[in-house]
Amino acid sequence: MELIKWLRPDAMNISRFWSRPGTEATLMKPQLPGREIKRRSTELNELWRQLNYDSASRWVGWEGEILLDGAGHSGTMVGRNFAYKEIALETEVKPGNFMFVKATKAGQGFLTGVKK
Repeated sequence: MELIKWLRPDAMNISRFWSRPGTEATLMKPQLPGREIKRRSTELNELWRQLNYDSASRWVGWEGEILLDGAGHSGTMVGRNFAYKEIALETEVKPGNFMFVKATKAGQGFLTGVKK
């Protein structure tokens, strides 16, 4: 966990390990109980969510250009900036277009913004 806190990754693929039948992993001892694997996965997910929100919060107030790349939730459009940060905003501008925005609020893995 300390390494994850130090690295502060913006994205993580968190999946639980299990040995596949017929592989050498099935012969490894000791095998961790399923509950322990789930506990570790849950703990890692919770840590990543907090770190991700903290990371997004540092971008609030940023102004610059984004490339709109698709529809978001609740009628918003989503674009990404030079650092691939996702910013959602209400606009009629279609995907594939650039626009200048200001990041106004941090969410879980994304930012919301307004057109500048």
